[in-house]
Amino acid sequence: MSEGQSRSFWRRQQARYTGSYNLLSGANNPEQASPPIVIGAQYSYANMLASVAAPSAPTVDIQPSKSLDRKSPSPSPTQSSDRKSPFRFHRHTESSSSIERSISKAEGSPPIKTLSDFLKQTNDEWTDDFEDDWDLGVHVRKHPSKLQQVAATSKDKPPSQVHKRLSMELQEEDGTILEGDIEKRRKGIPSSSPVREELDMGRRKDGLVDDWEAILRDPFAPVKQLQDTLTLHPETIVSTEGNTHLYHLKLRKFLEALSQKSMDLVELRKLSWNGTPQEIRPLVWMLLLDLIPPQPEACVNALQARRQEFARAAEEASNDDKHKKMWHQINIDVPRTQSHLPLFQNEQTQASLKRILFVWALRHPESGYVQGISDLLTPFWVVFLSAYTHHVYTIDPTQLPSSLITVLEADCFWALETLLEGIQDNYIVNQPGIIRQIANLQELIMRIDAPLAQHLEAQNIEYLQFAFRWINCMLMREISLPNTVRMWDTYLGEAEGNGFRDFHVYVCAAFLVKWSEVIQSMEFQDIMLFLQALPTQGWQEKDVALLVSEAFMWQSLFHHAPKHLSRD
Repeated sequence: MSEGQSRSFWRRQQARYTGSYNLLSGANNPEQASPPIVIGAQYSYANMLASVAAPSAPTVDIQPSKSLDRKSPSPSPTQSSDRKSPFRFHRHTESSSSIERSISKAEGSPPIKTLSDFLKQTNDEWTDDFEDDWDLGVHVRKHPSKLQQVAATSKDKPPSQVHKRLSMELQEEDGTILEGDIEKRRKGIPSSSPVREELDMGRRKDGLVDDWEAILRDPFAPVKQLQDTLTLHPETIVSTEGNTHLYHLKLRKFLEALSQKSMDLVELRKLSWNGTPQEIRPLVWMLLLDLIPPQPEACVNALQARRQEFARAAEEASNDDKHKKMWHQINIDVPRTQSHLPLFQNEQTQASLKRILFVWALRHPESGYVQGISDLLTPFWVVFLSAYTHHVYTIDPTQLPSSLITVLEADCFWALETLLEGIQDNYIVNQPGIIRQIANLQELIMRIDAPLAQHLEAQNIEYLQFAFRWINCMLMREISLPNTVRMWDTYLGEAEGNGFRDFHVYVCAAFLVKWSEVIQSMEFQDIMLFLQALPTQGWQEKDVALLVSEAFMWQSLFHHAPKHLSRD
């Protein structure tokens, strides 16, 4: 293919594929639906979950938001007609619990698909062959109202969750489990743990942790609590990936570092490089981003001063009418940011992101707002929000107290300020920082994987065509948001703040080389389509850990020997 033909193709493809996704016909029928076509890596994280879910797990149908200007498929009969979000979730469960197996044996009864159906049809009787270590049937007969209460509030829950909640609440009603014991079990359990979800059911309607106000005032508040939990109830802290024992050892190391009167940030960066436990990630990020001082006793006053400064800046920005064009661009970009996640399609969240970005742009007139900065704000939002709730991606932002929203906006603003300060030349006129990093990436590929570099050159592939987005958006459109958070643990652990600038180039190089064999088997058209929709939907934290390890290897070889990158 000639150079003119390749450029013509690129223009055509760029006009067609804008980073959105298409759904095939039958998307509302889980049994007939084909996998979604993913373009531009703007895939839904829910798609990832659905693609690997077990038959009994919820499946997710996703409809594009209105901003994509696509015709939405008609709603499923099972969908709620008053749901405002463009993302509709359908649960499909199979009878798998012991309760349902025993029910199905009853003669003359119609088949019951879910436990909630069974609860609706039952007063106070359970089948005799129901087996459990704890005699649930006896306690149900003692408290029939509790049965009806659980049935009414658990219509959309899987049978196993309803069973566990009913058991726990009945035990609590009878005094079998004391309130204090429940609270001890709840504390310290990671947000993604189903155990935590069970223990949190029916607690706070707003989805916040009980001590959120204390954490809001002092980010160090969870440290002592976690230390006690690890000592007295370590079984309540489980790892979502890997060995729980190793996870406990890692958490202890972090807690030990965070317990010092004056913390060693160098040591904290070394620990963060290999991933930060989610229970203390908000605090660690605040320290490494210089939002708070490493002396705990000075933290509260310093943080309060920063939050007040942002509040004043936000007030001034609200009265600004001289930058309507910039505000218009922000209004366009924010609804398209992480558009596959309901959290970021919520009007409350979008209003907060717009306010943060506008304040930042007004404070940096040399660059103003540049497309792509909105993406960089979202990891801070989910991490700092996780300090106050264990349901980050499913919480209703409209239920959050205004005081918490104000604090979240301020903390995310200062985190973004610190991040962009190190890569400011990525967003000034002509974006020289990005151009320089793309050139470095091309040189790296020539040294690391010469056959790949030669094949890309032979096919007239320009690095600018695919790598610009990788660097501008920090690979956030190539991997999921949770995996981005894990990758940023490593970036924040890099010395002298080089993670988002120099080290990211090596990560991009390792990322490209990972697909070397596949790319070398393709021609121009297929390569461009492949690089715009890389198959990372199934990636987990371990995949990100491997990627940054490979990047570290290349950095060790080339970063301190720049002549190795010279063509001469």
